Amino acid sequence: MDIRNRVVLSNKFIDDYDRVTDSTLSHAAAIRRKYIGDYTGLSVATASRLHYDVVGTQLTQSLDPVHEEISLVLAEELSTCRADSFAPLNGLELVLRLIAQPTSRIFVGIPLCRDPAWHRVATGYAAMVHATVEALRGYPRFTHRFVAPFLSCVKQLNGHLKAADQYLQPMIKERLAKPDSKTNAFGLVQWLSDSAQGRDRDAAVLVRKLLLVNIAAIHTTAATLWHILMDLCAMPEYIEEIRQEIAMVTSSGLLTVSTLNSMQKTDSFMKESQRTNPIGLLTLNREVLKSFKLSNGTVLTPGSFTSMPLHSVCHDSEYYKDPNSFQGLRFVERRHRDPRQSHRHQFSSVSNDNLSFGAGKNTCPGRFWASDIIKLQLISILSEFDIKFPDGQTERPKTLYYGDRGVIDRDQKIWFRRRARTGAGLEKSATSSDLPQDF
Repeated sequence: MDIRNRVVLSNKFIDDYDRVTDSTLSHAAAIRRKYIGDYTGLSVATASRLHYDVVGTQLTQSLDPVHEEISLVLAEELSTCRADSFAPLNGLELVLRLIAQPTSRIFVGIPLCRDPAWHRVATGYAAMVHATVEALRGYPRFTHRFVAPFLSCVKQLNGHLKAADQYLQPMIKERLAKPDSKTNAFGLVQWLSDSAQGRDRDAAVLVRKLLLVNIAAIHTTAATLWHILMDLCAMPEYIEEIRQEIAMVTSSGLLTVSTLNSMQKTDSFMKESQRTNPIGLLTLNREVLKSFKLSNGTVLTPGSFTSMPLHSVCHDSEYYKDPNSFQGLRFVERRHRDPRQSHRHQFSSVSNDNLSFGAGKNTCPGRFWASDIIKLQLISILSEFDIKFPDGQTERPKTLYYGDRGVIDRDQKIWFRRRARTGAGLEKSATSSDLPQDF
């Protein structure tokens, strides 16, 4: 990661970010620089905003199949789980599959979404991107072209790229060649193919864009769900309260986005978990391409790399009372205090005091998707299973950071026990007609 001249700006300068164009302050250039795009495939992936625009307009119209995949994963992973004893599972491995398979259902469809080999590509590519960045950061930039071909992580990354090309390029080429065909006209592969223009109408480019979206949709969401499950195990007093809310919204046997949005206690717990355990120390990374002046008169010069604090804002007493204490219903209380501003305190909302999904014109376009899929996961898990830490463990693992990136305890176990009385049967998840159109 070659980020010299890094400037960490106060979140009070968020409006300054929005008043300049991407040709002056670039999110895409920051991704290429931070993740050494020439060696990770991200230079090609970030050359246009196609993936950003497609996710922002299409992804939330796609929750219908998600609950089916979640149920399949739980049935397979917890097939031996009984009502009279707890069974241990690796927490990270479980949440990765719980997020990867439903997400892949929307991205690449059946049968590929259920293929373990595709899961290894989808999750392995992101892991090797980070490994490649960490390996190359120890070498001067001018040596990367000589060093990279000999690194094991680069070889594995290229292997994942090759496998992704083999899986997806034939599908994409067919859809680019037959834009009016309605066969398999659903999912991210189709949406990218339909919307691609100019240089983006290249199968290899679209594969890399899909993999870039995959990193955020799978790994970031899985990390968030992992933290939520850790907090539930550490504070089981919240579980019954959330279950009561689940019982209310599932009493009809039908889940819609409107019912998911009504889960205020669950949403608040998710947001508090995200606040107390942010996935990184910094956010809103941008590269300065042209000189520009901040509102306080400071001039940022080309080549500078700007960021804003995430962890410190999340723990700032200016914004949060008792910021270092976990208050699972903190945001329900805020909603009730000012109902007119209720929308500001949702898990998916963004503001100057909540930068987990970014801010401004480059706010994460998949934040509504993340909110809905995590709620579906919690409904499925807590309706059917009791969860807890292994015997003797009462505290959740501490959140650690390597550089500015959060690190998850890969060995942490979660114990599951099937509940004697499960929740109401759920017919389906949200349909496109139920979905908000402003995402």
